[in-house]
Amino acid sequence: MASRRSAVLTTMDPQPTTANDPLRELFEACKTGDIARVKKLVTPQTVNARDTAGRKSTPLHFAAGYGRRDVVEYLLSAGASIQARDDGGLHPLHNACSFGHADVVRLLLRAGADPNVKDNWIFTPLHEAAIKGKVDVCI
Repeated sequence: MASRRSAVLTTMDPQPTTANDPLRELFEACKTGDIARVKKLVTPQTVNARDTAGRKSTPLHFAAGYGRRDVVEYLLSAGASIQARDDGGLHPLHNACSFGHADVVRLLLRAGADPNVKDNWIFTPLHEAAIKGKVDVCI
């Protein structure tokens, strides 16, 4: 089994964007916070698409991990699964906690994210925040 560190890093680093791959464009837009592009690319078929080049993260995983609150909010309104798991068992809440995005954490919790969910290494989102010293997320 891969290490926790490589799982989170791989989850957050998709392959470079290519002009003819709308899914890759969507993942990149979620990562960079390009809300206009996200709105253009999200459909009922793509809102929960999986990044096959990485750990099978969803657009919500990327937006949460990069702290893109407006993108997270939009994806949730478009039907993104708040309980989606990537290959490491990480939920979008794990990603937001891991990188200390307290505003995104609050948004996900208000939207129904499970704060006690465990990944493949039996870590909860709070474990992620505490291990990485993300105090704002722990309070």
